[in-house]
Amino acid sequence: MTPLVTPAKRLLLRLAGYPRYGPVALDDPQDAVEVWLRGPTEPKNITRNNVIAALRPFTIGVMFHRNESQPQADHLLRLSMHDRRTPQQLLGVLLLRLARIIELPEHRFCLFELDGSENLCVSSLSLRLYYL
Repeated sequence: MTPLVTPAKRLLLRLAGYPRYGPVALDDPQDAVEVWLRGPTEPKNITRNNVIAALRPFTIGVMFHRNESQPQADHLLRLSMHDRRTPQQLLGVLLLRLARIIELPEHRFCLFELDGSENLCVSSLSLRLYYL
């Protein structure tokens, strides 16, 4: 059963000009967004090395070579997304925590669950109106 959207909420959404989310198809390899995994070790460019593994709970998978330093369970990591045309422009951040490691012959497939997020594409006022 889907929740009803009240007329007041519809009006607030219109006033906020907040877009509705939906899937976006990008050519492979996509060249619009650069994705970095940041934590206590060196940042790792994972633009072409990440996958959404599950939606509930939201889980992201990243492959690490066995010789690479890998994240620890007690480290909170930041998956930051940057506009590739202007690399200094941060679009958003997902806060991740290590959920599981799958050992493979030469690699480790690490699964991370979402621990928070920052949307920097929309003004804070628009976000507050949307959540209201």
